[in-house]
Amino acid sequence: MNKKLSGILMLLLCTVIWGAAFSFQTMAKDYIGPFSLISIRFIIASIVLLPIVIFYIKKSKVQVDYKKSSFGGVITGAFLAFASIVQQFGIQSTSTGKAGFLTAMYIVFVPLISILIFKKKINLIQIIGIITTIVGVGLLSLNDDFNINIGDVLCLIGAFLFACQIISIERFNKVDSMVLAEATFFSTGIISLIFALIFEDTSFTDISNAIVPILFLGIGSSAVAYTLQFLGQKRISGVPAALIMSLEAVFSAVFAFILLGELLNTKELIGAILMMIGVVAVQIFDKNI
Repeated sequence: MNKKLSGILMLLLCTVIWGAAFSFQTMAKDYIGPFSLISIRFIIASIVLLPIVIFYIKKSKVQVDYKKSSFGGVITGAFLAFASIVQQFGIQSTSTGKAGFLTAMYIVFVPLISILIFKKKINLIQIIGIITTIVGVGLLSLNDDFNINIGDVLCLIGAFLFACQIISIERFNKVDSMVLAEATFFSTGIISLIFALIFEDTSFTDISNAIVPILFLGIGSSAVAYTLQFLGQKRISGVPAALIMSLEAVFSAVFAFILLGELLNTKELIGAILMMIGVVAVQIFDKNI
């Protein structure tokens, strides 16, 4: 198997796992609070990833700047913590499939933030793609009386924060990606734990009731999927990688139907399709990918 094909398969598996994660987040919401879930999830992820990172450092003999990696991990971890927490609150008030598609808006927010803050240029087709995506969000999120669900708003805010997290990773791309990931997971877990201790009263019974989704989210969605992302993007980058990972939204709807019996109505389905068209347009015509 050549490197490109293996990279595609890694990113595809990563995307499938992330798509399934929305259903497990929905399962967990009945037993454990958002702060506790996110903290436990990423603490597990950091524990699982730590021996892999140690082995990687010893095998590759890379020189790690732990100061810069730690600083970068705190910044990206803060964005990831608040993005995950807001998203989890959003999932409590909207459907799993809609949450997946709305979260995919981070792929549009990334170039928008780059335009506004970093003065990145944008072409006409990208503008059309962004407008198409916004129309899709409206169809997906607005109720028949044109009121938007609070859960939809929270998922959109989460998508914006995920975009900030992605951009922050790009800003710290000079440090080792695996070490940065470990520092990010640990920071995310600790930040979320602080909020959990202040605002939530989680018992061991609550954790045991949600143990299956917690383990999937901690090991599968975080440690395994993110590792696959790092490894996959070493083999394939640019447009193919971005498009593969944008399929997270599609898989979230598929798993929501299989695991939870959720199904998008016609209006929501049209909105989801428009979102995907807009997302693809923004990515394909981004010359800086």
